[in-house]
Amino acid sequence: MTKPIISKDKLLESGIHYGHQTKSWNPAMKPFIAMSRRNIHLINLDKSTQSLENSYNIVKKITERRGVFLFVGTTKQSSKTVRENAERVGSFYIDHRWLGGILTNFRTIQNSINKLKKLERLDKTGFEGYTKKEAILMKKKLDKLEKVLGGIKHMRRLPQAIFVTSIRNEDIAIKEARKMKIPVFGIADTNVDPYTVNFPIFGNDDANKSTALITTVIADAIADVKKEKKLAAYVENDEVEIMGIIPQEEKRSRYPKKEYRFKDDNSYAKRKEFKTFIQKPENKLVETKSNADVKKEIQPKQVESKEIKSNIVLEKTILVKKVTKPKPPTTKVTTTKKVTKPKPSTTKVTTTKKVTKPKPNINTKKKTNSLKKDIKPKVRKIKEK
Repeated sequence: MTKPIISKDKLLESGIHYGHQTKSWNPAMKPFIAMSRRNIHLINLDKSTQSLENSYNIVKKITERRGVFLFVGTTKQSSKTVRENAERVGSFYIDHRWLGGILTNFRTIQNSINKLKKLERLDKTGFEGYTKKEAILMKKKLDKLEKVLGGIKHMRRLPQAIFVTSIRNEDIAIKEARKMKIPVFGIADTNVDPYTVNFPIFGNDDANKSTALITTVIADAIADVKKEKKLAAYVENDEVEIMGIIPQEEKRSRYPKKEYRFKDDNSYAKRKEFKTFIQKPENKLVETKSNADVKKEIQPKQVESKEIKSNIVLEKTILVKKVTKPKPPTTKVTTTKKVTKPKPSTTKVTTTKKVTKPKPNINTKKKTNSLKKDIKPKVRKIKEK
């Protein structure tokens, strides 16, 4: 049996087999997933070791033909591993931000690289011949260009292969590489289509340990051709060294709990370690106080200040009584005023009422006229008789 590129114990320790939640998976990754537990997919370790060995051998062949290799990892958990492994092997890297057109428009990016080199020469001389303000602005520009193009400033031609730590985050770099027909090696998680990359490596692209382990293995392929020391590939478990692991002190939790601080040094410690530490009387802890605790401390102080003020006022009154002389008697003059009641007003109020005649009813007139008409013909008839 051939020896595996890396043992399964190390792969499990790094957490390479953990995928994303089952609801956010890509169906193209179905043949490379072993099972799901607690709504999380688990990647098949046999598939991940096979893909690692395959990519390791192809990277060796590219470096034997004097091919230039480019490492790309701009995420927080992968930028340190990409930088350290690329510098160890002597290849190029991008660890801060991928500028659009690094591969498709390499000539224009060479102009900005020339600017960077020019500013570096001026920085060595201390910006002689420039004012203080101009020197500060040029220093800021130098730092900005160094972050973005620091790993590519010695690259004179396009790379023959690219390694990407995350297919999802570095999608612009993959699109440019496919347009320029450059082979791409990338870590494929369960939420990604692995066929977007030429040589996928199945594993966890979110954890710092898993990305660091895969990058060290690929860097070892370049080191093997250059006859340098290998750190992870085909090495025993006791001698494995993974480059670019972020220590736990630098990792900050998103929602930290109550923070405790020592008096002697300003280092933070976990609650479990305090059980043995608190028992000693020498080591006293200082807790970070909340706003409610501060308000409780302030209230009794305010009451004390009121009592002190009242005591001071009493002392002053006693001193004033002792010092004051008796005043001479003062005669009070009393004045009497006649109070006159106001007389009631004798003004007559005259009210005038308007007398309105009743209007004649039109209907009554009509009735009288009709009666007259009825009476007249009767009188005539009597006369005729």
